[in-house]
Amino acid sequence: MKELIVALDLELNQPSRRVVQIGAVLGNVRTGEVVSQFDLKVNPGEPFSLRIAELTGISPQEIESAPGCSTPGSRIAVP
Repeated sequence: MKELIVALDLELNQPSRRVVQIGAVLGNVRTGEVVSQFDLKVNPGEPFSLRIAELTGISPQEIESAPGCSTPGSRIAVP
């Protein structure tokens, strides 16, 4: 029997704390197997903090070309 867990990670812009990345991993607790991964960059509609870029490795270009905050929900689905 699979025992699944989801780990969710949000990266936030500063100082506004608007989401710039949503990450999730679905894994099997018993085996450590990664079942599925999800990564989505989000354009917060404001300048991207260079400090957050340094910390996360996310480039300003990735954020500029990403969908806006109202769009990502349509991309999140359970496999």
